[in-house]
Amino acid sequence: MIVIGSIERTVDVGTTFEGPVYHMDIKRLWAHSGGPFAAEGWPNKNLHTDQGKAKEAGLPAPIASGQQPQGQLINMLLKLFGQAWWNYGWLNIKFFKPTFANTDVQPKLKLIDKEEDNRGTTFTFEAWAERGDGEKTLGGTVKCLLPK
Repeated sequence: MIVIGSIERTVDVGTTFEGPVYHMDIKRLWAHSGGPFAAEGWPNKNLHTDQGKAKEAGLPAPIASGQQPQGQLINMLLKLFGQAWWNYGWLNIKFFKPTFANTDVQPKLKLIDKEEDNRGTTFTFEAWAERGDGEKTLGGTVKCLLPK
C-alpha cells in the first residue's frame, strides 16, 4: 500500500503551491554545517557558520548550505505525494543565489503539466525556493507519478 499525500488528481494545471516560510536562523546553519555537536570548538568555522569566514569569501553573511532549501522543497513534496515521492519522484534543480543567515526562504511549486496513463497521474512542476526579498535561491523541474 502506498501512503498518499494531500495532492488531488483533479488539481488544475497552473495551480501554485507554497510551502512554509523557513527562517534561516544562524543556529539552523550551525546545526546543519557546524560538524558534530560534541566536537571541540563546535561549530566548525566555515562560510556557512561564521561571519568572519563568510566575509573572507566575499559574502555579507554566512550562507545556508544548498541542501537546506533543497530539503525544504523535498519536505513539501513529501507532504503533497507521500510515499509516491520516494518511489516515483524526480527532481532536477540548479542553485542561483545564496540564502543568507537570518533571512527567510520558502519553497514553491507551479503545476505545469499533468498526464494520465495506465500507471496513474504524472504531475510536472516548475519548482523554486524564494528568499524573503523575492529572489530565487534555487529552481528547476519536479515530476512525480501518483499511481492508481
